[in-house]
Formats: sequence, structure tokens, C-alpha cells
Amino acid sequence: MFGENGMISEKQISLMSLLPVFTSSVLILPYLFARLFEENLIAGMILYVFVGFVYAAILITINCKVEYEELRITSVINLVRYELRLVLYILLCSAVIVEGRVPYTTVKEAGDVSNLAVLIPFLFVSLYACVHKVERQGRLCEIIFGSVMLPYITMLVLGIKNMDVIPFCNDFNTGTLLFKCVGLLSFITPIEHFGRLKERLNDKRNVGRKLLAKTFGVITFVTAGSYVLICIMGLATASLDPMMSISIMRYIELPFGVLQRLDVLMVWFFVTGCFGLVVGLLHRVNDTATSRCGRGGGFILTVVMLFSSVIIAYMIGDYKDALGHFLVYGLFVEVPLSIILPLINNNRFIKRIAMLGLVIALATNLTACGGRIENIEQRDYATVMVVNLTVDKITVGVAKEHRVGDAIGTETLYETTGVDKLYDSYADEKGKDLSMSHLKVIVVGDISEQEGRMDAGHFDGERKLVSLIDKLDSNMEIAKTCPVLMTEDADAVVEYMKKSDEPTATYIDNLIRTSEKKKHKIPRLMDYIKHIRDGKKIDMYSLAKDGNYLRLCEYDKNK
Repeated sequence: MFGENGMISEKQISLMSLLPVFTSSVLILPYLFARLFEENLIAGMILYVFVGFVYAAILITINCKVEYEELRITSVINLVRYELRLVLYILLCSAVIVEGRVPYTTVKEAGDVSNLAVLIPFLFVSLYACVHKVERQGRLCEIIFGSVMLPYITMLVLGIKNMDVIPFCNDFNTGTLLFKCVGLLSFITPIEHFGRLKERLNDKRNVGRKLLAKTFGVITFVTAGSYVLICIMGLATASLDPMMSISIMRYIELPFGVLQRLDVLMVWFFVTGCFGLVVGLLHRVNDTATSRCGRGGGFILTVVMLFSSVIIAYMIGDYKDALGHFLVYGLFVEVPLSIILPLINNNRFIKRIAMLGLVIALATNLTACGGRIENIEQRDYATVMVVNLTVDKITVGVAKEHRVGDAIGTETLYETTGVDKLYDSYADEKGKDLSMSHLKVIVVGDISEQEGRMDAGHFDGERKLVSLIDKLDSNMEIAKTCPVLMTEDADAVVEYMKKSDEPTATYIDNLIRTSEKKKHKIPRLMDYIKHIRDGKKIDMYSLAKDGNYLRLCEYDKNK
């Protein structure tokens, strides 16, 4: 199945070069785009695509023209670079499994020792995979690339309908945007690995041009995908969420009501991508170390570097902080070295000193400026939440356990004070953890009845509503596609739930679906988040008790 001649195909060399660019960009770039470019998002993204294409062209051109030779000093420099990138990848892996609430992890810093312990089997498998020959690495990259690409495209397609387009802003500083774009080029740097791989190609004709075209396609595709994800989540929220490629699934409503949430499933696809990042980088480490220390010594050095990176990752702990440092490192060290080192490695370096001076001059000008997952038997699932802001009371309807053939019946009601105390008080009283992952609707008591005004001219009830939305947004379980309705009388809705013979959540969900068929836009939690943070206009709807039934009607904001 695999060749043993040490040669690879053009397709494999492309995937081995582009997989780290694609995977790291999918997981990291959307957050960085939102955080760095802010209201200048579109201008910054367009500039990044242009600068990324120029940078990729420089890397590929240099690595096509020079014969690959590696001096001892450049081998040491490259191993140090690989170690730093390996630390970032391990922190990224840990952050991904924490965001996905993988069992046995704790929602703390990505470098928490228990979270890194979960990665140990993952790292051992990566270590085993990295020592295989280059043909096997090429096949492995093919599998991983498809495993990440397919769910990523699926995520974009499902989320397009929830987009709120971010307008183009004409008021921006090109120099500042350019400075930030150069810092992001460190995610394209793995393309330089093409220089080492090209010597193992069966056919070297036009491979540089084809790789450049594919690289430009990946940069453009990932940037466009990042724009879609940011528009779904909202610019202000996206700039706060470093793992938005996973948490975005809470903002996407799946067709046919198949699942309430898909982010827990999606995390496994992105863990596969992280596996590809670690294996590919370890293969480069082992390849470089073996060329200097022999096969046995190279493997020992690879093992030492891997476990050193785990220790460093634990000492750093904070993924967001490490990401910020990596951007600075990429801007001033990684990007310049990726261009300089291939030239230094070549015997005709002196003849190219003029080119190097030009590159340095250009570079100088450019830079002028939580909780644990338990078994299903140990969890109860809330289906509806009623919040009475007047008295700060929370009522949740919890799905009843039933056997096959039994009537489902209505929900079991549980009342407490405040969202903050809900989880702890439920666990203390019921002896089980409460899950919000299947919540179908959130009903908020009428805020117009509350008295008192803030300095900004808003009702005190509106201030409480903003606080509630922030708390719901910070909850990792609640889907951002969950509908949010107002009500004039929260107690009346609760009384209806107590007397109902069918699950109230299902009943309200049917009301919402019927209303949406009449072209009514029922606001979701993400709409309220965007309304508060980005000023998006929304139509609010109220849930009212009408005799023995509930009905939906437009909410009168001026009442």
C-alpha cells in the first residue's frame, strides 16, 4: 500500500505543507480576525489575503530556487522554533478539549494539569505516528485534511442563514492593519517545509506554481469562512471567544431538530485536526533531529522535546495569553527567519545578499508601526426556563424520566433564586447535575413593570435583562439558538406548567414553529447578544396566558 522508495506525490506534498496552515487557521484565525481588526474587519481580511499571498509566494519561490542544505546552526534554530510552535499546539489541543467538555477535563486554564493529562494518550499516538516514513505521513495528511474540511464546510453551510452582515468601514489606518496582518503570517509559515519535502518528489515540474495556487485558495477560503463565523456570532462576541470555531455551533440551529447542540460532536473533528498539527510538527522535529543525531538519537531528542513542551505548556497555562505572545514572536522572529534561513542554508548565499537586504528593508518598513461531564444517569435535562426579573426567581422545567410505553407527561418544576445558584442548588437538593444543553425556550418576565431609571435613560428592568443575557451567554451549555420570549406574567406561565398534561417546552416550541411559518422572526439568544453588543434591531415577542392555553404575540416595548 505504501511505497518504500522515500518518494511522494505532488498531492501529498501539497497536503503535508497545507494541513498545518488550514487546521491552525480554522481553529485560531476567526478569533484573531475579530480581536485585531474589530470594526475594520473586512478591510483587514482583504489585506491579510493579499499579504498572505505575497508571503507565500516569497517562501515558495525561495524554497524552489535553492537546493536544500541544513547547517548545524540552522538545525538548532529550527528545533527551537519547532519547540515553541509545539507548545502552542499542545495548549491549543488542551483548549479544544476543554471547550468541548471532554470527560475528565476541568473548565480552567488550558494548561491545567488534569487537562494536559487527558492528552497523554493523544501525544503517545502522535509520537508513534511521527516516526513513520514520509509516504505514510502523506497518506495520514490526506485522511486528516478531509476529516477537518468536511465538518468545517458543513458548519458554514448550516450557519449561513444566521449571518448578520458586517458592513465595510472606510475609516481605517492601512499601516496599522498591515502591521497586524504581518503578525498573522506565522500561521502560513509551515509552507517553508516544502523546501525539505521537494527533494522527495517523483515529479518536480511546476510543483511550486501549483502549491502557490493551492495556498492562495486555502488562505482565501479560511478567511471567507472566518467572516461567516464572525457574522453568525457577532463581532463583539467573536472578539472575546478564542475557541469560536467550536462554540459557534451553539449559534447554529440544525435542520429538522436533529440535535439541540453539535459542538460536542464537532470537537472530535477538530481534535483530529490538532492531532494532524502535532504529528506533522513532530515528524519535522524527528526528521531534523535524525539528520544530525542518527535514528536512535533523533528519536530520543524528539521524545525529550515533546515532553518538555508539555511541561512548558503547563507552566504557561493560559492559552489566550500564549496566543498573544506567539503573535509577537511570529511578527519579529518566525516570519523573518522563515525567509532568511533557507538563504543561509544555501552555498550561494553571498550572491543573494542583495535580495536578503531587500527583504529585511521591506520587513522593517512593514513593521514600522469548566465543570466535569458525568454519566447520563447522573444528569437531569432542563427543557424550559422561566425567569422572573422582578423577584429574581428562576423556574426550570426538567424532563421527566420515563420508560418505553409510558406517557411522557409534563416537566418536573424546580425553583430557585438567581442563575448563579441554579446549578449548585439543584445538585444539592436533587443529587444530580442539571444540564441546559436541551433547553428549548427561555421566558423572561415583563421588564416594563419595574420602576427606576438609570443615568443612560433605561429602565432598571432592562439593566437586569442585560445582566441576565450576559450570564446566559457565558453558560457553555446553553445553545445560542435557544428562543427567548418575554411575558407579562411569569407566575401565570409557571402555573400553566404545573397544571399542564403535556410538556410545556414542546407546546411552546410548536407555537414558535407555527409563528415562524407565518414569517415571524422569533428572536434567539444570539439575537439578544448581538442587540446588546452590536446594536442589532430585533422584534420581541411575548408569551401570554389565554384562558387554558398559551399564545404568542408581539411584545409592546412602549407599554
